[in-house]
Amino acid sequence: MSVRDQLVRWRYHWHNATRFARDHPHSALVRLSGLGIMVFAAIYFVLPLYWLFSAAFKAPRTIDYPPSLIPEAISFENFVTIATETQFVGQYMINSVLVSTGAVVIVLVLATPAGYAFSRYDIKYKQYLMVAILFVQMIPFLAMIIPLYRIFSVVGLLDTLFVITLLSAANTTPVATWLIKGYFDTVPDGLEEAARVGGASRFQAFRVIVPLAKPALGAVALYAFVGAWNQFIIPLTFISSQSKWVFPVALYEFISLRGVVNWGLLGAASLIAMLPVLVLFVVFQRQFVAGLKGTEFKG
Repeated sequence: MSVRDQLVRWRYHWHNATRFARDHPHSALVRLSGLGIMVFAAIYFVLPLYWLFSAAFKAPRTIDYPPSLIPEAISFENFVTIATETQFVGQYMINSVLVSTGAVVIVLVLATPAGYAFSRYDIKYKQYLMVAILFVQMIPFLAMIIPLYRIFSVVGLLDTLFVITLLSAANTTPVATWLIKGYFDTVPDGLEEAARVGGASRFQAFRVIVPLAKPALGAVALYAFVGAWNQFIIPLTFISSQSKWVFPVALYEFISLRGVVNWGLLGAASLIAMLPVLVLFVVFQRQFVAGLKGTEFKG
């Protein structure tokens, strides 16, 4: 869409909005008030993040109080310090990628056949099982930390990346199962029936239908990746070796034991940790939305 077409479109919407406000002033006031509340809430939540990220581009000695939102001079000193004097963009990044990728694989392997089975099979007490799956998701993780710690201590999995991967996947699989099940419900079973008539087994028919669920699988994969990438309590509890830290735990490195925060380094590290997830969402946002809506993605 060209700039001219965009301006024409905005002018059309503005004309409709002014006409609606003239004809329905009370409804227009309610909508305007709601819009104002949302704008205020957005500023309230975004402004601290903006200041933190702007501090990443300030020289360490220029961060003072009251804080300035716009750096007087752009400096990459904080990024250089993180790259040369810490393991943040080295070992910690590798650990985060391994954990998040492993969690995605486990979630897809478990949730895809589970969602397919709940969608296609006439399982006894299916509705109760689906509710039970969500009930597991509603149990606070903090309530299960001590039993899980004792279990993994007995089996010798403490202080390993595998335990973080496994628990992150377990935390995401219930919702992923619901999402995939909902998407399979929207897919006609004609292809499966044709495959079965042609002599295919149930598993072969499942392989035929899975490619049609790419939007849902993409949405689940992105959801699982982000969930594992942002995990903090799990790695903080089950990991004791600094060499196995992931990004959220490594951010604590920039807060001293006396509570003194290096805002410049913390802002730069937070920006680096956020970039991979942001890039993934920007690239795959259409697939993600299509998967959540249960619609086919084309293009």
